[in-house]
Amino acid sequence: MTNRITPEARKLILDDLILIGKITGGQNVAEFAKRTMPNLSETTLSEISRHMDRFDDWEYPYLFDAVMDLENVPDDVFINFCEQYVHPILHRSYYDERIDETIDLTEQCIAAINKGLSDVGLVLKVASQIAGRDIYKVLPATQGPEGAIKNIIFAAKYKPDIVIRNVLSNDIEVIDAKGALIYDQGISEDGIRWNTLSQWYDTFVGIDKTMASFFYDSLDSDAERLFFKAYCYYIKENGNRLPALLPQVYLYYDPKTYTERGLKIFEHQKMDFMMIIKPNQRVVIEIDGQQHYAEDSTAPGEKYKRYASPKRYAEMMSAHREMSLAGYEVYRFGGRELWVNEWNTEEIIISLCSLTARNGYEVIFRLQQH
Repeated sequence: MTNRITPEARKLILDDLILIGKITGGQNVAEFAKRTMPNLSETTLSEISRHMDRFDDWEYPYLFDAVMDLENVPDDVFINFCEQYVHPILHRSYYDERIDETIDLTEQCIAAINKGLSDVGLVLKVASQIAGRDIYKVLPATQGPEGAIKNIIFAAKYKPDIVIRNVLSNDIEVIDAKGALIYDQGISEDGIRWNTLSQWYDTFVGIDKTMASFFYDSLDSDAERLFFKAYCYYIKENGNRLPALLPQVYLYYDPKTYTERGLKIFEHQKMDFMMIIKPNQRVVIEIDGQQHYAEDSTAPGEKYKRYASPKRYAEMMSAHREMSLAGYEVYRFGGRELWVNEWNTEEIIISLCSLTARNGYEVIFRLQQH
């Protein structure tokens, strides 16, 4: 697979890090190399120790270019190098006599790395802490949704009964799920994959029906069911460690109906499908039927008709922007793309969906390695 981070960008990053100085962060060079590139062989580490810790006859440009080959290694190896380079255990600082202060070089190193990663839409961000010190990860530069996922209400055919259990902490309680599933196991760095969700379903749900069948029965339209079939064919052929396709997921919730309230607070409360790729990377997939862009019209003696509705289309696009601005990746399929007719059989449509999924998953898994 072709690297996204070019050799030129990598060289600029490495040159800047060398200029900033304090490269090994207080450790000997062999220890530094092993931490930042753990797959180096013992023979190579021994040579690094001999030439840099004992005799000091290798320069850092030679170490990075010829020995560690950082301009050409796979992206995930280079990204791990960047993440480990700014790990708090490699503390870089110096005492400036002019101002009588100790200068921390970490921010300079982070800025140098981020400048080089910016062309491919990646950035070092604080992902966690250890002993009160920041741990950085290379993540997509686009801001994902904020806030941890506490629970997911999905596979919902009917609206669940929900109350706020604690107003101060904004905790909800589902009084009656109305047949929906509730996932509250937390989200790992790998997101929610089909195999881990299946294990959860078999352990906690206890329904005498396969998870795929349960999901299929929750869907609202033939187009949604065909899309889900295509996904099931895809994971059967390519493995079940792919991101799980969660159906009928509540993203918004209004306890009142449109009739009770007299107005619509949310354009849609329930999303057709969702994927949790990572805790902060969430994909919404919508299958748009005619109701998304047309209105009904009937007259005495006439057949049932639908007419294009600028109002409904504007409402749909407004909801789309709201989700995108909140950090969700939103993908829309027109219902007609999934319409079985004399020209498009179910098999043809499924093969096209699988091709679309294959291209999408390649992007998703490149991001997961970062």
